[in-house]
Amino acid sequence: MNSRNNFRGLICVASLLVVAGTASANLIVNGDFELGNVGFASGYEYTAAPGGLGTGGEGGGAGKYGVGTSANFFHSAFTTVGDHTTGSGNMMVVNGSLMAGKTVWAGTVTPLMIGTTYQFSAWVMNVYPDSPAHLQFSFGGNTLGSPIIPTGNGVWQQFTANFVATINQSSGLIDLNVDSFGNDFALDDISLTALSDGNATAVPDGGLTVALLGLALVGVAGLRRKLAA
Repeated sequence: MNSRNNFRGLICVASLLVVAGTASANLIVNGDFELGNVGFASGYEYTAAPGGLGTGGEGGGAGKYGVGTSANFFHSAFTTVGDHTTGSGNMMVVNGSLMAGKTVWAGTVTPLMIGTTYQFSAWVMNVYPDSPAHLQFSFGGNTLGSPIIPTGNGVWQQFTANFVATINQSSGLIDLNVDSFGNDFALDDISLTALSDGNATAVPDGGLTVALLGLALVGVAGLRRKLAA
């Protein structure tokens, strides 16, 4: 009798572990940037140099990004707060572009289950307090929720929204801030997880790669005054 109860208990525990594992699987490659500058593409210029986000680029470091453990490493005026994942890992640090529609981050996920509900999530942080970015996520050409406007400096904030997958979908984030100063931020822990089928006949979209186009900045007209390195 005890053996039977123990066996049933093991079945229940195993089932819960399977469900938990399925619900928590992240479909984004290197969404926490712990692998470094890999697993995604960008229209921005990459820098690994100390102070690299304060010089060059489109002007004073604009239109550049770095991946590392400290925003302050890339610009002496940026916050010293660590990444969202562990506080000591990697994050993507961005100096906003002067050009309209330039893609900061783009990744791929395949396959999605058509008709399945997914949750998209990302963490953003101002790395300089003036004129914070206005960040609007989208998926499949449709906006997800309202723009997130990070508050303060060095404070991680989460964006999250749900959507039902269809074919030919891409996700993105645009910066609605058109101010000439500030607009410097970090990105970390991007995730895409399945919540529920919602459609008993849902099938994998094996013929398509679902592009995640992130942080496409709405342009700032003219030159922007950026921080000195």
